[in-house]
Amino acid sequence: MKYLKIVWLVGLLAFVPLFINASENTMMQALADSIKVVDDTRIFPMAVRYQSLYFSQDPKSTLTIHQKALKIAIQTGDEQQQAAFQHRIALCLYSLHRMEDALRYDQQSLQLSRKLNLTQGTAKALTSIGKHYLKQKNLTLASTYLSEAYQAANLNKEAVYINNVLELLADLAHEQGDKLGEIKYNKEAYLLSVQQKDKEDIIYFGINLGISYNNNAQYDKALEYWDAMRVILEKGNNKSSLSKVYNNMGNAYVKLGNYEKSLSCYLKSLELKESISSPQDISLLLVNLGSLYLTLEQYPKALEHYKNALQIKQKLHDEVGMASTYSSMGVAYRNMGQSDKALQSYQMAVDIFRKKADNMHLAQTLNNMGVLYSERGDTAKAMSLFNQSLKLKGTKTDEIEQLNSYLNIIDLSLNKQVNLLRADMYLTRIQNMPSLNQLPDMRVKFLSLQSRYFEQKKDFAAALRFYKAYSNLQDSIYSNRNSLQLAELDTQYGLSSKEKQITLLKENADLNIQNMAKSRMLRNYLIVIIMLAVGLALILLNRYRTLKRYNRLIIENDAELLKLNLSLEQRVETEINIRRHHEQKAFQQARLAALGEMAAGIAHELNQPLHSLAFTLDNILLYLKEEKSEPEYLNQKMDYLFEDISRMRKAIDHIRHFAKVKTDIEDEVFFVNESILQTVNLVQNQYRKLGITILTDLQIDLPRVKGNPYKLEQVMLNLLSNSRDAIGEMPSIPNDLEAKTIRITSSLIDDKLVIKCIDRGIGMPDELREKAFQSFYSTKDPEHGTGLGLTISKGIIQDMSGEITLESKQNAGTTVSIILPVSA
Repeated sequence: MKYLKIVWLVGLLAFVPLFINASENTMMQALADSIKVVDDTRIFPMAVRYQSLYFSQDPKSTLTIHQKALKIAIQTGDEQQQAAFQHRIALCLYSLHRMEDALRYDQQSLQLSRKLNLTQGTAKALTSIGKHYLKQKNLTLASTYLSEAYQAANLNKEAVYINNVLELLADLAHEQGDKLGEIKYNKEAYLLSVQQKDKEDIIYFGINLGISYNNNAQYDKALEYWDAMRVILEKGNNKSSLSKVYNNMGNAYVKLGNYEKSLSCYLKSLELKESISSPQDISLLLVNLGSLYLTLEQYPKALEHYKNALQIKQKLHDEVGMASTYSSMGVAYRNMGQSDKALQSYQMAVDIFRKKADNMHLAQTLNNMGVLYSERGDTAKAMSLFNQSLKLKGTKTDEIEQLNSYLNIIDLSLNKQVNLLRADMYLTRIQNMPSLNQLPDMRVKFLSLQSRYFEQKKDFAAALRFYKAYSNLQDSIYSNRNSLQLAELDTQYGLSSKEKQITLLKENADLNIQNMAKSRMLRNYLIVIIMLAVGLALILLNRYRTLKRYNRLIIENDAELLKLNLSLEQRVETEINIRRHHEQKAFQQARLAALGEMAAGIAHELNQPLHSLAFTLDNILLYLKEEKSEPEYLNQKMDYLFEDISRMRKAIDHIRHFAKVKTDIEDEVFFVNESILQTVNLVQNQYRKLGITILTDLQIDLPRVKGNPYKLEQVMLNLLSNSRDAIGEMPSIPNDLEAKTIRITSSLIDDKLVIKCIDRGIGMPDELREKAFQSFYSTKDPEHGTGLGLTISKGIIQDMSGEITLESKQNAGTTVSIILPVSA
């Protein structure tokens, strides 16, 4: 259980970086989304914050945000922000390798910053442009812009901008071969960092200043600054920088011939690099150790270090590093007398350097190949390679490399191809070179060549003088190389390495024992898990068989249920048809009941034209008895007769249509006011006898609706009948004429036609109002109500795509509203 918890904890910790990364991405997206919706000057600080947090992570998104900020700066006329974001856009474009676009934005920023007298903006733009030209190797323009940037940065008095420019000026001086200038700018940046008490810059520029002195062969000064940086770094925990400082110090001690301190520094550097697991740095240090042993003439040991370094570089696919190592291995093989292997190593290095266009390292390798051919007696090939090497090195190369080539040419001119004139020319050229006095090995070789030169000129006194100087220096170097302390240090390194290996072996043995114990425990866990899995499999198998049996029973039951469902569906359909039939009969009865309600009105509609017919016929008969024959009079009377007959026919047709069943009636487009008035006319006399007044307030010019006018009349008749009964149930109040009034209105509201029937009858409470539209529900006694009036009315209105609502309060009256859509 303990180990399972450990595994779970390790797994959880493995996901922690993913959660942190997801949170970081969420914050980044949230800030980007906020910037998207901002369209004013608030975008400026948000864009700057986004750049400071996420520029290196996502320069493309940063560019998009800065472009939006620049657009807003131009719209608002904020030239200061405009200049700032033009420079920031340039930085994004440089990062995206869009150099020409970046240069254009920086130049625009520079122009605007100068116009507004913004020293900081001017310094930034000039520095950026100068850096661009420096990368393009356009040293003239780089010098112009960086010099102006330096002046602007000093005016602004911001140390960070001054140091940025000084760093670039130092790089420019290095490219120009101005070693004193390189020292000058790095020293100024270092002193400014000390003044500002900026620890990181002190270390950075202190190391760079040491490199500048080292490049100028001032190894003592270089060691002075590197040792100071070592003290600072040892107080902190920056193992990577401390390792590099030790490595640089080791290189300088090699140049000074102090191999004891050189080996000590290399070993400390190697120990630090191994502790931080930096394969690239370890491989570089192994090469330096190999070069040290090469100088100490311990060629097999040097070759061993070179081969170890080569393996690391091959794994890292570092082609240039591989080529440099091949070149060093060639030197070791040459000194071991294995010229074929040396030539093979040199050729592999040359092929890679030519492919990578690395002229500096190519020149060094060609120089080494020249030495090999010289030793093999091929002086023509050797001289050709020396000249190629010098040509590739040019005038801006390291002075030490030039000195090395010159000494090789002098050696060849005095031994293989005797040419005293050429030897004298090169001896004169190198005797005042600073590196000659700084490098003991080079000085020894120079003194030996000078002695040989004067010997061949028959100036034996000068030859003897130089030979004594050569002999004394050679003895000193030999003594230094073979000192007991150096041997002890090398032995200590070997013992230290063995002790580490023994410790590792012990740790591995303990770890193996622990792993075996864990393996036994895991084996036991595995057996238990297998047994549990087998048991679970048996349970699942039994469960599967049970489920299969149940499924078979379910399928059989489903078949029987399906049969029952089919018969049930038939019975339900029969019952529905019967119910529909009864409902239709009930609806028809309700329709006929409504027709009975209109009986008095219908009698009135027929009675008037009948009286008119009788009166007109009496007039015609009287006229005929008097034996008068005036055609016009008779025609007029006949017209009256036909009008009355037509009126009676219309009334009878209206009653017939009203009495039809639902399925026999077709929809049409009609005016609602006509249906309302038709209904009111039919019942008005009957209601007047009951003391009830029907008032109409109908809006004229209403649009038409689609439906059946007779159905709407039935609805209106149901509403009037309900209002009449509700008024009849109210206690009578003397002189309250409004109490026995039914008001019908029509109007157009929001493109909807609204009809209202309003009374001040008995009304109904809330609990009864909710049931008003239910079938066969009525508040009246069975003799006076069927409970279908409002149900039928609701169905009719819904068929017309409308709706009907009811508002009622007990003892306060009822309002029924009908809302119909206007016909297109």
